[in-house]
Amino acid sequence: MTTTVLHIAGMSCQNCVKHVTEALRDVQGVDSV
Repeated sequence: MTTTVLHIAGMSCQNCVKHVTEALRDVQGVDSV
C-alpha cells in the first residue's frame, strides 16, 4: 500500500474542508481521508 500526504493551503473555512474531503473520498483507490 502507498501512502500519499497532500498539503492543501488556502482552505479558510470548514465548508472548503468538507468539499475537498468529500471529493477525495469519491476517488477510486482512496481508503481514508
